[in-house]
Amino acid sequence: MLLLRIMSARPDGDIADNLSKAGWSWGYVAVDSEGRTIWIADAHRDGKRFIVRTHEKLTAFLELELENAYSS
Repeated sequence: MLLLRIMSARPDGDIADNLSKAGWSWGYVAVDSEGRTIWIADAHRDGKRFIVRTHEKLTAFLELELENAYSS
């Protein structure tokens, strides 16, 4: 069984702020499956969308930040 939880804790503040300042809309959820937590983060702007799945929240947002740097 797959359980989806929307996490209320904010991701790394600097990364989230940088994504917002660059005009990205972003969000994230944690999926708990069989005792494992998988973080899914996404960001979209100007018809572009990036979705990242990883085992750590910070890693997910670091990858989104890299995509932001390359697409600017």
